[in-house]
Amino acid sequence: MARPRSRANEPLPKHMDVRHGKRTTTYYALIGGKRINLGHERQAADVKLRELINGAPVAGTIADMCQQFIAYQRAALKGGKPELAETTIDEYENSLLKHVLPVFGAMPPAGFKPTHSAQYLFAQREKGRAVRANREMAALGSAFNFGMSKGMVSANPCHGVKRNKETPRSRRPETREVNALTQVAKAKGESAYMIILIGLMVAITGRRRAEVMRLTNFALRDDGIHVVDCKTKAGQAERTYLVSWSPLLRQLVQEALEMKRSKASGYIFATQDGQPYTDSGFKTMWNRVMHDYKDSGGVWFTTHDLRAYYVTEKGDLGENPETHKNPATTKRVYDRTRVVKVKPLG
Repeated sequence: MARPRSRANEPLPKHMDVRHGKRTTTYYALIGGKRINLGHERQAADVKLRELINGAPVAGTIADMCQQFIAYQRAALKGGKPELAETTIDEYENSLLKHVLPVFGAMPPAGFKPTHSAQYLFAQREKGRAVRANREMAALGSAFNFGMSKGMVSANPCHGVKRNKETPRSRRPETREVNALTQVAKAKGESAYMIILIGLMVAITGRRRAEVMRLTNFALRDDGIHVVDCKTKAGQAERTYLVSWSPLLRQLVQEALEMKRSKASGYIFATQDGQPYTDSGFKTMWNRVMHDYKDSGGVWFTTHDLRAYYVTEKGDLGENPETHKNPATTKRVYDRTRVVKVKPLG
């Protein structure tokens, strides 16, 4: 039987370099100004290089581990035995693919040390992304937990690394600001106005943005809108909020349903082609409207701030906002009350 032909002496393809040591030869990929170790075997190095260029994760890398982790979570969700809420999986996938993997994706999991996590958190804090970096390292930490279960690493290097300090937001938009933003969005067109309708829905119902974006016509009932809690944890019974109808809520929903679309849709707040907004798509559109609002003299706020608006208004009325099972969480994260009423003794 003929022996396989050695490729060691063949010309190197583009983006590949080689270093000949005393005992071994090492191949490297030169991509994006980075040198990536491809191993010592030429044939295997060729395969890894093609995977890098074509965008597929190289086996045995952090990118490979993270994509296996996301695939596992989506399969568990589809199989009816979710470990994470769908919105959490979406957030993790976005954090990993857009921010973490471009930095660490080519590394072997065992090569990632706690110092890498600490340096990433520091670098992102310097860029004004302290809170987002915390979320990104949380996503990577979950991926490493998965990697431990598959024998890819012996410990989670993200555990024990001090996260960036987070200061709760204190922004509470006034009604006049929300009205002004609405007018700016209307002037931009229907797509921009639909984005603001989603924000208004958050403001008057206190539901999460992800819950609002996934609302279908089936959720509209005679007794109100049935909103499924998107943060229900694995093993817990599904939790549904019944939002009673009000004149303003009916008007808002009717405006959304009457928006012109190129395709029919079962979603209340749908894109032009009838699909629900993705989280990243929503954020992009929201930021565009906010930039115009700022240019007109307004002060930036988020849909998170609009949920706080709802909680604070409910608190002022002495009513339970029903946003979290734990009232302490609601008060800590969303209550933006500026005047605290104190009742004296006697």
